[in-house]
Amino acid sequence: MIIFENVNIKELILQIITQSQAKFTGRMNIKTSNDVNYGIYFGLGRVVWASGGSHSHHRWQRMLLRHCDQPEVQPTIRGEDKFEAWDYHLLSILVKRKQIPLGHLPFIITNILEEILFDLYQDSVRQDEFYIRWDQGRRPSQQQVLPPQTVISPETIANKVAENWGTWQQENISSILPDLAPTIESPKELQQLIPPQVYQNLYKVIDGQRSLRDIALIMKLQLTKLVKVLSPYIRRGMITLVVVPDIPVLPTAEIIPVSVLPTDAKISPPQGFLIVCIDDNKKVCEDMEHHLISCGYRFLGLQDSVMALATLLEVKPDLIFLDLIMPVANGYEICAQIRRISLFQDTPVVILTGNDGLVDRVRAKMVGATDFLTKPAKPEKLLATIQRYLKVSPPENH
Repeated sequence: MIIFENVNIKELILQIITQSQAKFTGRMNIKTSNDVNYGIYFGLGRVVWASGGSHSHHRWQRMLLRHCDQPEVQPTIRGEDKFEAWDYHLLSILVKRKQIPLGHLPFIITNILEEILFDLYQDSVRQDEFYIRWDQGRRPSQQQVLPPQTVISPETIANKVAENWGTWQQENISSILPDLAPTIESPKELQQLIPPQVYQNLYKVIDGQRSLRDIALIMKLQLTKLVKVLSPYIRRGMITLVVVPDIPVLPTAEIIPVSVLPTDAKISPPQGFLIVCIDDNKKVCEDMEHHLISCGYRFLGLQDSVMALATLLEVKPDLIFLDLIMPVANGYEICAQIRRISLFQDTPVVILTGNDGLVDRVRAKMVGATDFLTKPAKPEKLLATIQRYLKVSPPENH
């Protein structure tokens, strides 16, 4: 855990970009002077989720309205569910139910992060400093994992939000908070200044309960454009902005668990122990799959080392074979990350490598590896290793 106090907005954004480049995995906690908390979750430097703020439930409802085909049918949270970010947890379930298309997830995560960063820019006007804490290894949910193609790079989003904030400052609307709700104070005077059709459209949605962000979504307008249209009437007092409380109630309905796997993952019918091999060499995974499935094991081959951890949390394997040399993240780094998760404290992790040296063996043990196997591993050695650590009887001859 690393703590930073008295951080300004520029330093905060710089920390996000720096930790992303350092391939940080865990949670960035941000606290404002008004005790508003945000959490940004990283997986090897890429953002997997962002949550928090004073209107997180309103934000959730907007997300459902925009992306969910059945927003009225939502999952609930059970007492035994373990999560930090309730919205991530519920979204994962909606994706598994196919109520939200998989392709929408990058847009959802991007929009949420944009909202949070924009709010932090506005907070920086009213206060100079933030409190930041970096917690390594923290995840938004221990039981639900979104597919790997949903992760996003924060640097591009940070630059976009900075540009958007600059526009708000140039338009002299930076003091208008998007989570405030407009209400019409002088309807007769306003009618004289606005075309009848425009007034009727505004009158239908401006009720003192919907925030500016809610109204922008309903009217299908960019938030900046909506605020620019309303700002002259806000300054003259014809429209006032009021604080509305967040929705306190979480969605309710029965959870139907469904498993989601990466598109490149192949898994055999559910019989026997589940063995996972993380190796960027597709042929290694295919050969291992052939040998192990013929012996009654289930098998999952993963070539993407960056998002392997998310899949492991999803499928909960009984034993993991892990290649040592891979692009982006090597076997040592992945093994160390696996061991930081309590769920995998006792899961056997066997390192695969073509270099059977003493230094590699010692280093593998230091990061928590259970054993070390030289590549290419012969089928009999693979099976003997599985039998040793899963304490199973040798398979019958096939």
